[in-house]
Amino acid sequence: MQNTLPTPMDAALSINLKVFGNTALRDTQARVIEAVLSGESDILSIMPTGSGKTLCFQLPAVLEKGFVVVVSPINSLMEEQVDTLANKLDLPALCYTSGISSKLREAILAEVENDYIKFLYVSPEALTDSEDPLRQTLLKAHSQTRISRLIIDEAHCVEQWGTDEFRPAFSQLGTLREIFPELKYLAVTATATIATQIDILKILQMDGAEVIRADSPFRKCLHLSVVEKMEVDGSSNTQVLEYVRERNGEHGIIYAVYKRDAEEIADFLIKNDVQANFYHGECTEEHRRSAQLAWNSNHIQVMVATSAFGMGIDRGETKWVLHITMPISPEAYWQEAGRAGRQSDATEAPVTMLYSPHDFSSIQKKLPALVNTVKGAKRLDWMKKFCDSSTTCRHKQIMVYFGDTEAASQMQFPCNSCDICKRQRLPRATNRRTI
Repeated sequence: MQNTLPTPMDAALSINLKVFGNTALRDTQARVIEAVLSGESDILSIMPTGSGKTLCFQLPAVLEKGFVVVVSPINSLMEEQVDTLANKLDLPALCYTSGISSKLREAILAEVENDYIKFLYVSPEALTDSEDPLRQTLLKAHSQTRISRLIIDEAHCVEQWGTDEFRPAFSQLGTLREIFPELKYLAVTATATIATQIDILKILQMDGAEVIRADSPFRKCLHLSVVEKMEVDGSSNTQVLEYVRERNGEHGIIYAVYKRDAEEIADFLIKNDVQANFYHGECTEEHRRSAQLAWNSNHIQVMVATSAFGMGIDRGETKWVLHITMPISPEAYWQEAGRAGRQSDATEAPVTMLYSPHDFSSIQKKLPALVNTVKGAKRLDWMKKFCDSSTTCRHKQIMVYFGDTEAASQMQFPCNSCDICKRQRLPRATNRRTI
């Protein structure tokens, strides 16, 4: 009987178990990893939040020669993943951003020069700065074929954030194609419409890339609802506290659009005997680490945060998500909603939004750089219509927005997983006013 040689996917499955502790790969994960290991083309992977996107580039990197460069949008996300790789999985990983000290910069570059790493996480600002010493170090590594692939994590940020007013380095990532012409790309994101997909490929100059989409963004366990925001003296804190107490100690995330709101609500909850903390992009590094540790260690029930918290964070015990303001886009909403209900036995994970018509004008006034572009305005307008809607299933609206019209047309309605569909079956009288 002739022995067959092990395939790259055989090796991947072995590494998945031995290094990452997973007994199997999900279908879309297997498709992406197999495509990466073939090395034939650039890849854009679109997989819902909680479906294991990170493994799609971390696992192949363990198998391949050299190291991967991972472009990531948020420092805390990079720090979290580097900590997991280096301290929990014993894989050499480092984080390089434009704000690090010159001494640390030199130490990291020396590690790259000496080929001591497998993962180099970088901010787009550092990677696109031609004057940063990182550029020459990576050029040398590339000439020696020591970079196996360039990873663009949370790739939707390339299209949504790369403006002249807000983090222009994202839109400049496409220029790297001229500097590293033979390098293969893997761009991963949880949320991308067909139009966003086209923009990502164009901005990153990923002509001819293989696009791998998960079957559907629908997650039946997420119960979506929009509730009228009840403010007292301009504050919805009492309503938020009531909601948290109704959760009976279950862990959840409260998302705020504004940093100040995140801090104020966390403080209000703490004063009312709720174990809580806050998290946003302008927190000190010490606070971010402390808050993240408290969350990962189950020392707090509630994290009150902006969108800076959650990307790349995989915690199955997150039972619910509450938005205290209408998010600025359906992409942001669905990314944040997807933090809930990841536990394997999840049957219904509440995703609730407190909504006031004033949210729309407030966001326009306070975040003009994000929503006053043509695309940003369209996204914000879509969110307003989503909140105001009262007849169309919320899951169906999400699926149609992200281009999954065929699956949406085949769904059975009412879905029993959103407030609109449930109202079609239940008596009109409720204890809480729902939009």
